[in-house]
Amino acid sequence: MWYQFNGDPDFSCSHDTRIGTLDGAKWVCDPHRLTKQANRQMEQFKAEGRDVKAGCLVYSVGSNGNFKFEEALADYLPGTCEIHTFDFDPSYAKKVPKGKNIFYHPWGFKSSYAEKQQADLSLGDFKTFDETKAALG
Repeated sequence: MWYQFNGDPDFSCSHDTRIGTLDGAKWVCDPHRLTKQANRQMEQFKAEGRDVKAGCLVYSVGSNGNFKFEEALADYLPGTCEIHTFDFDPSYAKKVPKGKNIFYHPWGFKSSYAEKQQADLSLGDFKTFDETKAALG
């Protein structure tokens, strides 16, 4: 029943695309624009003399050990994006597809707005978005 109400996107954009297969798929809005923007970004970085491996950065939150979306996105945008996946189980790191610029981090996200907000620490480590950016450079 859940898939009847949640299988299709509830947003609208010019070129919504389902990336991935089966339960690993996610809807992405205009992914072709990422390729153009990433290539432009890489050209700019190279012109500035910076060593770059990717022109865009993707954060994928929650994998449950399933990297079909990330792998399909890497295939859709070959060599243009660095993809980081976040989930709690450290054993998922063994399942990351090799050679696709996909990286796994065993933590979740917490709010940076509410200092008193308590995350369920029994799930694992949590970081704010700013802490994540600092940890990943």
